[in-house]
Amino acid sequence: DLEGIVEGFGAGGEDYVTKPFKKEEVLARIRTHLERALFARQLADLNAHLEQKVEERTRELQFKVAELEGKDRIAQHLLTVHSLDETLGLVLEVVSDVLLVDRAVLHLEDGGRLQPAAAIGPNGSEPVVEPEQLRGLAVDDTHSAFADVKARKVPVRSEDAQPPLALVPILRDQELLGVLQIDGRRGDLPITDDDLRTLGSFALQAAVAI
Repeated sequence: DLEGIVEGFGAGGEDYVTKPFKKEEVLARIRTHLERALFARQLADLNAHLEQKVEERTRELQFKVAELEGKDRIAQHLLTVHSLDETLGLVLEVVSDVLLVDRAVLHLEDGGRLQPAAAIGPNGSEPVVEPEQLRGLAVDDTHSAFADVKARKVPVRSEDAQPPLALVPILRDQELLGVLQIDGRRGDLPITDDDLRTLGSFALQAAVAI
């Protein structure tokens, strides 16, 4: 009766059949509810997937905006007269801010050897350009990764290194002016191909300054 129907729905019921019932009707109603539950789960999964995609796209756009703002910051700096140390320090500041690197070092070519010219430490600390402070960052440029960059003049990434290492050549008409090095990213973020492309664009601006 009506009272029983209302009581059933109030207790959380989804549907009802009256007695006497036919098996075919019960099976049809069950099938309908199972299909509706399946569609509801599929819709929930789709919404979750869309939310994830929106978050990923938002992060990508935020990264691209930060990259463009960084490039503009360096470009504006290059329009006025500054020392090379100031400019290299700014490039490393931008690299640290955009890519969230643990450490970045800019090595310049000097007599066939790579010498550290500027560095920035963990969590975006102030750039260091004084030679005595950079002495401990000198590299063995016969090391396989550095030798590879010097020989092939292409970016090199080593995920096996601890922390992960990325090296990007600073070039002018295929002449090696230096190498931009990053050691790891904050939060154990990986160094991706997109990161290498971004580093390459900053290396190009460093080449203009040099």
